[in-house]
Amino acid sequence: MPDTQPTIPSAMPWYVMPVMGMVGEAIFVAGLVLSYRLENPTLFNVALGAAIGQAQMVISYFFGSSAGSKTKDDAMVASAIKKEETTTAMAAALATSTPTATTTTVPVEGARP
Repeated sequence: MPDTQPTIPSAMPWYVMPVMGMVGEAIFVAGLVLSYRLENPTLFNVALGAAIGQAQMVISYFFGSSAGSKTKDDAMVASAIKKEETTTAMAAALATSTPTATTTTVPVEGARP
């Protein structure tokens, strides 16, 4: 029996998240350019800080929490597989050990033979 890893189906196509990231980054770049062109240093500093914060969140997601999340997902899949195997084994054992139905007759008082 080949050792295959089950995959968790995705609810959205693969390209949705990168497109969302690019649109968000384009908005930040537009804000940086606009604040620079307006010569508003406060707005530029806020937009630059937001862009740096966004970059930090992306790095943290890919190198921090996602590693633990992947481990958790793998453990959950393994647990589900083990539960399914146990349930299948229990159902098979129950199917082979089911006693045959027996009927007994009890004489009723006052009935004629």
